[in-house]
Parts: sequence; structure tokens; C-alpha cells
Amino acid sequence: WDLWPDGEFEVDFWAKFENAKQLQVHWSCRVTGGDRRGEDMAGNWEAGKRITRTCQGIITCDVDTCSIILRPQTTAQGISGQLLRRCRCNGRLIHYPCEVKSTLHKWSGGVHYSNLGKHQHARLTHILHVTPREQARFEEIVTAHPKTRALGLVVGVPGIHGPGASVADISPVYLNADRVRKERDKIKKGDGQGGDGFIAEFAAFAETHADFVVFSQLGAVTVICMQTPFMASQLLKTELITSGPVNGLVSDAAHGWWLIRTSLLIITSVYCVSLYCWVPAIFSYSNGATAAHYECHFYALLESIAHQAELRKVEVTDELFAGIADFSEAERAGFCAAFIRFWTVRPNNTRTPTQLAEDFQAIYRGCTQHFRAGVTRVKKISGVIPPGQADAFEFRVLALLTAADSEQFQARAHAVIRDFPKTESWLGWWMRKSHAMMLFASERKMDPEIWDSIPDSTNAEEALHWKLYCAAGRNHGLMEGLHSLFAVAEYYQRLYSGTIGGCLLFARRTHADILFLVGVPIRHGQAEPWKVIAQRIGRTKPGRAPDAANSRRKKNDGRPPDTSAELLGKSKSGKGASRPAPHPSYPWSRNSCWIDSGLDLIFNAVTRDFPDFSSRFDDINPDCSLAPLHKVMQLRHRLPGSTSDVSTMLSVQRDSFRDHLKACRLIRSTNSFESIMVWLPGIARKGDGSSRLAESYFYSKSVSIRTCTGTEDGIAKHAQISSKASKRYVHVLNASECQKFKHSIKQWLRTKILVNKTPEAMECWKVHEGNQCCPGAAHRVSFMVELPIILILEVNDEQDNDWDFPPSLKIPCNNISDTAITYDIVGRGLYSRTKEHYITRYCDPGNSAVFTYDGQKNGGSSI
Repeated sequence: WDLWPDGEFEVDFWAKFENAKQLQVHWSCRVTGGDRRGEDMAGNWEAGKRITRTCQGIITCDVDTCSIILRPQTTAQGISGQLLRRCRCNGRLIHYPCEVKSTLHKWSGGVHYSNLGKHQHARLTHILHVTPREQARFEEIVTAHPKTRALGLVVGVPGIHGPGASVADISPVYLNADRVRKERDKIKKGDGQGGDGFIAEFAAFAETHADFVVFSQLGAVTVICMQTPFMASQLLKTELITSGPVNGLVSDAAHGWWLIRTSLLIITSVYCVSLYCWVPAIFSYSNGATAAHYECHFYALLESIAHQAELRKVEVTDELFAGIADFSEAERAGFCAAFIRFWTVRPNNTRTPTQLAEDFQAIYRGCTQHFRAGVTRVKKISGVIPPGQADAFEFRVLALLTAADSEQFQARAHAVIRDFPKTESWLGWWMRKSHAMMLFASERKMDPEIWDSIPDSTNAEEALHWKLYCAAGRNHGLMEGLHSLFAVAEYYQRLYSGTIGGCLLFARRTHADILFLVGVPIRHGQAEPWKVIAQRIGRTKPGRAPDAANSRRKKNDGRPPDTSAELLGKSKSGKGASRPAPHPSYPWSRNSCWIDSGLDLIFNAVTRDFPDFSSRFDDINPDCSLAPLHKVMQLRHRLPGSTSDVSTMLSVQRDSFRDHLKACRLIRSTNSFESIMVWLPGIARKGDGSSRLAESYFYSKSVSIRTCTGTEDGIAKHAQISSKASKRYVHVLNASECQKFKHSIKQWLRTKILVNKTPEAMECWKVHEGNQCCPGAAHRVSFMVELPIILILEVNDEQDNDWDFPPSLKIPCNNISDTAITYDIVGRGLYSRTKEHYITRYCDPGNSAVFTYDGQKNGGSSI
């Protein structure tokens, strides 16, 4: 059946073939029903249900050179609408009708198909259907490449040697990527059976794998527990494993196995000595993460352990159930409920539920790695732990794990809370009796020998989750996931069978006996090689500790020494210059480049002599407007330069300081763009008496002396000195001064501090109501009387304003020979008018490298 029926013929089709694709055709047909007397289950085709298909022909263009063929719609109104439009070539569309009819009689024996007439027009280029064979081929490609998406299927499925088969080669229908996407989704999601369909499919799965589903409960709490005989056999060890802490049970839930994110795959694993790895002992599908869900899983687990013990005539005791899990309240409560339920139904039980709940505490341990990860998260919160004390906090909290007894544990814990009060709620949670007994050796209820024989983390189970994802993928539908779990269970049984000898093993799978070969190698080399490597070089990654002998070995390629390295040898200067490590700084956020660059320049200046800078703030009022600047510098000075999250801490400090500037009304908003140093004079001037010494770090003081000759005979000569020295925090350099001092910043500064220099001519300052009171010639001399530690210069963005900034400025002091004031250039703030963005360049304290800081690059670090 090629979907192009043509000519006059009659043929009978059996029901199975007709149901596959409903005898679809590529022709555009209008379908009409027959008379009401026909029946689908009639005894002959003449009395069957009749359906008539009438071909609608084709639509073509009146331009001879245009080869476009359109598919007519199935109604006269729809065809009329198509003819009102123009062809792509702007030609007129013409409909060529066709009256060929096909009649289908559906009856109990199948379908009687009658085709009356031959199509006198071309075949349609736009087809809608595929044949069953084409559909099967498409499903085969999609099933074989489940990770390839629609576009990849159309282009060609990825292969080792490039793209492979394309679904577009099957049928032109699959050239449409949207159609391919929809058909692919149908295959991946399955038939979408619900209700009775799902029950039937699950019943068939349970029947096929009769020994795999060991417990199932359907309802509000739905749990399906799965375990093969091999998995169950690994639950009980004949003797304690002494090679390491690999005894007991490790339990955890995988959140990425099922398509529905609220569903979990709960797994409990045990260590297999023969395979040198952890293997799953029981799987459970769970539609939630409540205590009731975990209770079903653990009850099935305990019953399985007890069954194995009875088979081997081993006494069932609490110690058989000892294991480790995370600190999920639901998981712990579910395990405890399962433990109580298990012993309550045992005929020889004499303990009450309260006693059983108390005894449960002796078999349940918590994951130490979860605690360590929590410590790492908390120490990075600068609002809780001061950055300079993060390492001390971590050291003291981890010391709780090794407390000798409960008294020492409590003392250490309360000391941490005393010194880091904001951690009280967090540490208090770990100190709860139900949690502390699972984690801290001094608080444990578990026997010390059992405690030391089982793992201290659930890392083994989490590694198994990753192994499952690599083997079978993620986001499975329910039945797909159950089949995949059986395949995983079978994989471990195959591995186990390949390591033992003495007999042939068989397993049931889909009603067929599968032979598991015995004595087949399952790996190359030694098992668990990382342990040997760690013992030899102190680490598990050989590439991180290269063998010195190999690095010295010369390849024997039949050539004499003829390379520069061999002929010149090693440089006497030792190692070549290496690129300095980046300096963490402020990452850009909300137009912050101006404040970032300003703080960065000041910090790199004060670090040249930080004790001197910090001492000026010893007596400052904490509420003074200048105090937050010292706090920002001090916190950054204490941060370790190599910590990866320093930039994050600095961004918090920067935002806090920007809020302070907004509160002082020195900037328009916390998101506004400002000049690089616009804020410094403001916070300094708003200071009080306690900040005078700190302010002097940034400002220069100048005084002016004015003299006048008075009358012509000089009898009334007079002078004036400024009553208050003027402060300046930022010195602005313009083009006129640049020309006056011949671009020399050294000459500019020297002139500013000189007293004996050519005075500036001016009119006498004695004026009354706008009238000059003195006819004398006046002059003015201005000079600096106090210099700042940090001299801040701002160069106006104008033509011919290019100054010469030497690495150092040495200015001789007045009347003191052999003494000079030296300013070393620390950094420059650079502004881009087109980008409206500031960056900085500065020298490191040793003047060995120049760093560039741009808060929008490198995560806010200077390089």
C-alpha cells in the first residue's frame, strides 16, 4: 500500500492491516459517510459500513514555467479561498478538479476497497502521511538515538565518522523539523496510556519480571520496590569487611531519574567485595518524599535483610540494619517507622514502640560531608562571618566532630555561638539531640565499632546515582524507568557472574533464559587503582604529580642535541617570569564603575603603608561620615588575596558603602553614574572633630598672603593673610596650566609649595560699596602649607592637556637641604567618553607589575 491508489480495482484487506494506518492516501479527498444501514460487524462486505472518498484534484499556476502544485482543501469554500490568493511567482492559481472516487466497506472480515477511475493529474508534492514501513523506519532511528533532537534527525544523526542517516531520506514528510519534533515526542512519551492501560502495562512488567517487584503500593502514597535475587544476596555479609569503612547500608534519593520532578528514585546500596564497588541492594519508585514514602522503602529493605538472614540461619539483630543517610527529617522518620513496624510484627519481639524508637538511634548515622558543606556555605556569608575570620570559624566548627566527650562538645559549640552570634540558629539545628547523635562522635548512640566500620558520608550512593545517569540517562517515564532499572540490576549481576567461578548462572528475562558467562574479565588492570595511586603519590590524580624521571628522559630519535633547550641549558636566573595572579576587586553592578575605580585606587595607595593609614582612624567617632571608608579598606585588607569568592564579598562591601553615600546625600541614587572621586570631599567635609587626622590623609591646605603698596609714598602699606587655610581633596589640572608649566607635573607641584615666587598682580582688596578705597598696587601669593599623603590629580578632558607624569616626584623642602618629599605614582583612573565607563591601572606594592582593573571583566579581578 503506497498511499497512491490509482486505476480501477477492488481488493479486500484484513482488519489488522486496515487498522495500522486506516488505508490512508496521499490524494486530497473529501470523505463522506454511507447509508445508515451498514454495520461494522456485518457478515459480508456488501452490508458493511460504507465510506466514500472523492479526490479534489490539484491546484496549479497559470505560468508555464512555474512547477508549484498546491494541495486543495476538502471543501468548496476552502478551495475558493485558495484561488483568491496569488502563486509565489505572482501567477494566477487554477483548480483542476478530479472525480475519482474510492469506496470502503468495513465489515467483520476487514475492509473491501473499491477504486473507480484513474487520476488524470500530477501527484501532490505536499503529502501528509507516511506508510507503515516509513513509520517503522522513523521509530527505529529515533529509538536508536534518543538524545538526538529534531534538527539533528533531519540533518543526520551524529555518528563517529560524521552525520549518519537522515529521517528526511525516509519521506519528504520528515523534512519538516516541527513535524519531526512532534512525532519524536510521541515516541518518547509512548502511547500515553492512562487508567486501565497503565495498570495492564505494569501488570505485564511485574509478570515478566516476577522476582523483581518485591513490593508495590498504589494510591496517594505510591511506592514500587524492586530487587533481584542477586541484589538481595548482597545485603548480608558472612563477616565484617576490615579493609575499610565499607560495611552497612548507604541510602539516598536520586531526583533526576524520573520525568516528574516530584518523584524520587530511592536507593539503598551495599559494598560488594567481589566487584570492589558499591552495588544497589534495592530500588524504589516514590511519587513523593514524605515519611510514609520512605517507610515503604525501608520496610521492604528490612524484610529482605531478614529473609536473607533466615535463609543463612543468621540471627536477626538491629546491627544488621545499621547504615548512613543524609539529614532529611522525612527519611529519618520513615526509617524509624519502618524499624518499629518490622519488629512489632515479629513473633519474638518484646520491646515497646518507645523502646524501639530509642534503639533505632543506635543504627542510624548521618553524613559528615553534608555538615562540612554547610560549614563552607556559612563561612562565605560575610554578613554572618567576618571575612577575616572565616578560616578560624571553619576550624572551630569542624573541631566539634572530634570532641572527646559531650561536655567538651557543648563547651566548644557555645564558644562558637558566643563569638559568632549570628550562627546560633544554624549551629543550634546541628546540636539538636536527634541530629547530633547522627553526626558527632561525642553524642552518638551507635556502638563505636559499628560507627567506624560504616562510611561517614553518602558519597558512594551519590556516585552510584551519577553512574545510573551515565548508563541509562535521566528524565524517564514510569515504565521506561522501571525497565531501565531492571537493565541496571542485570548489569551488576553480569559483572558479578564474570568474577566468580565454579558454575554457570542463568537468569530469567522476558521469558527467555540468558546465559551469564563465568570468569570473564570485567576490567583491565587492578581494581580501585586510585587507592594505590593515592598511597604512592599522596593524591588520586597522577597528572597532578608528574614523574620527575619521565620529565628528564630524552626520546631516542636518532638525533644529537640540537634544540635551544639542550644546547643553551637552563638560564642562570632560574625560573622565567610568570604572570602574576589576578587581584580580586569589585565586580561591576548597576553603574558602579565610578565608585569601584575610586575605591580600588585608594586601596592600592593605602596598602603602601596600611598601618599608618589605619592609625589615623583610631580615635574617630564610629558615626562619623568618614568612618565607613576606613571600614571598607580594613575589611578588604584582611581578605585573603587568593580566595575565589573575595570579589563577592567586596561587592557586598561596595554596595553597603554606596548606600552610605546616598544616606549622606552625596550621590543622587545608588544606581546613578557619578564622577570617580566626587564623593571623597563630601564625606570628609561632613566629618567631626574626631576625623581631623584622618581627613589630613587626603587634603592639602593652602594659604594666601596679599600685600598692597598703599599710597604712592608707601606710608599706608598694608597686608592680609587668609584667616582659614583652604582645603582641597582633588586638584583639577587644565590646559592653560599645562601650557604654563610646560606639561611638567613636577614643576606644577613645586610651584604650588614655594613661598618665594613671583606674586600675582591684582587690585587692592579694600573696597567700600563698590568704590576702590586704596590706589595702591596689590599682589597675592598662594602656597601649600600642608600636603596630603595621597595626592589626587584630575586631568580635564580637553585638548592640549597632556601632562608628563614621572614614576616619582621628588620635591625639595624649603630651607632644608638633602631632604625631599617623594610621591610615587600608584595608579590612574581612565574614563571612556563613548562607553561612559571607568577603569584603573595601578602598580603592585613592589612596582614589579602593572595591573588593569575593569569591573565588567574577569569577574571583577585585576590582571
